Amino acid sequence: MGTQRPPVPDTTGPSRLKVWLKRGGIGVFLFFLLKGLAWLIVPALSLYFCSR
Repeated sequence: MGTQRPPVPDTTGPSRLKVWLKRGGIGVFLFFLLKGLAWLIVPALSLYFCSR
C-alpha cells in the first residue's frame, strides 16, 4: 500500500567505525613507540648518570 522503504545508508564515504579504528590505531602505535623508547632511554640515562 503506502509503505515507504527505509533510506539506504551512504556507503561512498568512510564509515565512522573505520575512521575511529584508524585514529585509534595511530594512537596505540604512538603510545607503544614512546613506551618502548622510554624503556631504552631511562636505563641508559640512569647508567650514564650513576657511573659518573
